Amino acid sequence: MYRVAKVNFSVSVFLAFCFSAGAALGGSGGESGAVRRGDVVSLRGEAVPALLGTPVDRIGGFAYREGRLEAVPFQVDERDRRGELIYTTYDGGTTAVRDGVLGGRDEILFMVQDAGARWGDESLPPAAVGGAEVKITDPLGGPDSWFYLFRFEGCAPRSEIDYVRYDPGKDWVTARYYTVGFPYRKAIQVPSYFSLSEEGGGNGVNIYDLYKIRLNIDLKLFGTISRSQDDFISKPVGYVDGPVRVSRRVRSALRLAGPIRSAMLYNDSCYYPYYCSFPSLLQVPFRMKFIARSASLRITDDLSDGAVGMMWYNDRNTGGIEFTGKPSGEEMKLDRGPFRWKLADGPQGTILTLMLFDPKLKDLKKGLYFCDDETVADEPEQFPGQMGNQGYELTNLESVPKGEYKLAVYVFCPVNYEKGDEEMYINTVLNPLTVSAKPLHRNQGIMAKKQVTRNNNQAISKFK
Repeated sequence: MYRVAKVNFSVSVFLAFCFSAGAALGGSGGESGAVRRGDVVSLRGEAVPALLGTPVDRIGGFAYREGRLEAVPFQVDERDRRGELIYTTYDGGTTAVRDGVLGGRDEILFMVQDAGARWGDESLPPAAVGGAEVKITDPLGGPDSWFYLFRFEGCAPRSEIDYVRYDPGKDWVTARYYTVGFPYRKAIQVPSYFSLSEEGGGNGVNIYDLYKIRLNIDLKLFGTISRSQDDFISKPVGYVDGPVRVSRRVRSALRLAGPIRSAMLYNDSCYYPYYCSFPSLLQVPFRMKFIARSASLRITDDLSDGAVGMMWYNDRNTGGIEFTGKPSGEEMKLDRGPFRWKLADGPQGTILTLMLFDPKLKDLKKGLYFCDDETVADEPEQFPGQMGNQGYELTNLESVPKGEYKLAVYVFCPVNYEKGDEEMYINTVLNPLTVSAKPLHRNQGIMAKKQVTRNNNQAISKFK
């Protein structure tokens, strides 16, 4: 989500490019089907009207497995009247008032791997006074699965599993399979630490230098200007830390010349158990061809020496090339045409990247940038040289019409990766699961009466 603050926008400000980042990993419980792994399911509170107005701590999430209901991880993210997430600020406050009850705009999230079979009992669990059955459907034909939300008279039983954790002091996200951090503090807060855990098939070593942004514009009157991530001004706003997703909000502006800067943007990023999302916004206040001969933008992942030995692929170069930090003839043979995804794999783990462009950017020329030479500087940087620096080279930017354009980068962490797994993860974004919900009401029949006679504590312990 992008929101432009009320900041005066100078006519001399002709381009602003702001990024935000988000990721998530997870996994426990039975898989719903071979075609899905790591999908996070989301539905609005309005989809379960029977639970609206219920205190969040009285709502429990459950799956039916092996003949019994069991509590599974889920979270409710509160949103304000405008539909925006309510963040915890770094001084301990919030960006809006949280009321602690489920509202129609609020978001309910859980892992598809934590859904289960359909529960066939006609009565609610004895401690529950209402609920909803959520059906998850795979548009690609995978098996259906079900997730249950129950409203309790007191605090609901909860799973103790926490897939994604956030340390606001370090600005550090830790998930079961990866860790991402932002120790590079000079300007915009781009990822500058990324490692994959042993459980995720990695070795825990940082493979990242910087997520790099390079903007070059050849102006007709003033010559060439260049901007990088160091030309951004950023300030963290707040975060949401739940067991299924961590969200961060950063306020950013691009410093163009002296006191002149772009409009201030709020950039929201998300972190899930198996993947991260990095949305971005490209602003073009007017057609650039009137003032510029050419304009290009490079968006790349520059790695550290911890990535030596990883094999790199994309959908146009499936044979692979090894990161060594030394140039080779193989680089010259690469197909540098537009691509859908890129991937690096090795003892360090596997990292898969998908970038989606606004369909309105049809005149933008997209190609591969690849440099694996530790003797070639690419400042600003944490580590000297370019170690497997690869990503997108965007040219013909001067032809883009006036407007705002959305781009999004998704970073997946495939576990036990095998060639061909790329589509399984990419489908998380391109072919998302769909959900439908129906209410469940207290059954007043004989079965329900027998259950009500049970001790409430015994009933709750059944679902722990």
